Amino acid sequence: VFKEAIGLTLEQFDTEFLKWVDDKVKDLEVKPFMQLVSSGQEAFAKGDVDKAIEILSQSIEMYPEYTDEHNAYETLADAYLKKGNKKAAIDTLKKYMTYSETGFKASHTLAGLLIEAGDPAGARHALEGAVFIRPMDLEQHLKLGDLLLSQKQYAPAVREFEVLLALNSPDKASAYYKLAEANFGQGNREAARTNVRKALEIAPSYEPAQQLLLKIVR
Repeated sequence: VFKEAIGLTLEQFDTEFLKWVDDKVKDLEVKPFMQLVSSGQEAFAKGDVDKAIEILSQSIEMYPEYTDEHNAYETLADAYLKKGNKKAAIDTLKKYMTYSETGFKASHTLAGLLIEAGDPAGARHALEGAVFIRPMDLEQHLKLGDLLLSQKQYAPAVREFEVLLALNSPDKASAYYKLAEANFGQGNREAARTNVRKALEIAPSYEPAQQLLLKIVR
C-alpha cells in the first residue's frame, strides 16, 4: 500500500528521507544553533519576553525541523501567550505539529487554544494527536469525547467514552451518562437506556442521567 501511494518501498522512503534531512542540515552549525535556542529560552525565563520572541523566531527560521526536547517552538508559543497573542501561539504550535509527532504538551495546549478560538475541527485534530501520542491518557479521551459530543459527532464520541470506561475511568457514572448521550444521539435507544441505567446504578441521584432516562423512555 505504501509503495502504491508514493512509488517507494518503506525502506526506500526512509533512505530518501534521511538524505533529505542530511541536505537540510549539512550547512547548519549545530552548536551555535543550540546556543541561540538556549539564549532565547533563558531570556523568556528571565522575563524578557520580547527578546525571547525575537531569538526563538530566528532559531525556528534557521532550523524549522528541530522539534526535539528544548525546541524553540514551545517556548515561543509560551512567550506569545505571555504577551496575550493567542493567534501567534496557535500558529507557532500548528507549525510545530507539522514537524513533530510526539509533542503531547503542544497538542494539549493547541487544542485548548483552538476551542477558545471557536475552531472545533482544529481542536479535534489536536486532541486526536494527543490521544495518538498517549493512548492511555484519560483526560485527553474525555476532552475529545466531550468535544465530539458537543459537535454531534456521535459515533466517534461513543468510541471515546467506551475507551474511557475500558481504561477504568474513576468517574464511571459520568462516562456511562455521556456514552448514553452519544448512543441516544445516534438513535440507539436500547444502548442509551442500558448505559444511562448503569450511570444511575452508580449514582442514583445523578440528575442529568435521570433526565436523560426520562427522555429515552418517552
